[in-house]
This record gives sequence, structure tokens and C-alpha cells, in this order.
Amino acid sequence: MSRDALRDAVGLTHVSAVSKILSGERQIKVHEAARIYDALGLVAIEGAQTTAVPIIGLTAAGNWREAVELPLGRIIIPSGVGGHRSFAVEVKGDSMDKLINDGGWVVIDPDDHVLIPGKSYLLQNDEFGVTVKRYQKLPARFEPVSSNPDHKSFEVSELRFHILGRVVWKGERM
Repeated sequence: MSRDALRDAVGLTHVSAVSKILSGERQIKVHEAARIYDALGLVAIEGAQTTAVPIIGLTAAGNWREAVELPLGRIIIPSGVGGHRSFAVEVKGDSMDKLINDGGWVVIDPDDHVLIPGKSYLLQNDEFGVTVKRYQKLPARFEPVSSNPDHKSFEVSELRFHILGRVVWKGERM
């Protein structure tokens, strides 16, 4: 496969990004690795050190947005990250861009609802909108971690929502 074809298959904008990946100057992001595997017809093999997690759809990192159920296959993550019911979602938006890139993948542990300051959570409001935000206390709130100043924190007491689970991985343990 040519570098141009690989660039197009992965969704990169410049062939130089492929060159940097191949030379080791640039790390491969999780969603890029999944696309590279698909483009090359490779299958990630689940082994003793890894586990496969289903990718179930899209979530927002910004304003509350309706969750999009879109089964996209599975990604391989290190064993011991999350519980046996963990799943992955693609994050859309920039309210968490200092931690999670727009279009990046995160793994959610739906059995982990304990609020830990500094950890990020997938939240759902009463209208079934979802978003990812980081929890902080004093006052208890969920906040964006963004370079965009338009995104604002909200206190736990301000809105009705459910914690769908804690973000436990994004290419590295969170």
C-alpha cells in the first residue's frame, strides 16, 4: 500500500504524518490504529496481555448531544483496564480536547460510578443526551478540560443526570 493510500485510509491530512508514523517520530492514535488494521486487512489478536472491548457508538465532548449507537467493531486494550462490561465510544467535540482529542476513542467502565476528583465520566441527562466531563469537588462539579473558553462547568446540584461510567482508557490508562 502506498503512503498516499494509507494516509487516505487512515484519514490523515498529510502524507508526512504517515512518514513520521513509519519513522517512529509520531505516535499512532487508537482510532488511527483501528483504521490501519482495517486498511491492511489485519486482525488484532486478543491475547493474555490484552482484551477486546466493543466500540458501541459516539458521544459528545461539548454540549449534551444525543448518543449515537453505531457498532464499530472492537478495539484491543491492555488487560485489567476496566471491567468485563467495559465499552468504547468515539468522542466528538472539543470540550475535553486537552485530555481527549475530537474523534478519539475512550473506554468506559459502566460498573465504576464512584466519583474521584480529577477523573472523567460519561454522563447522560434526562433527555438521553450524553457528554464526557471531568469531576472535581469543592464544589462538586463536572468541568470541561478544553482550550475553548466557551465550555463551562456545571455543579452536580444544577442538573439531573446519570453517571454511565468512568473513562478508564484513551490509549493509556486514565
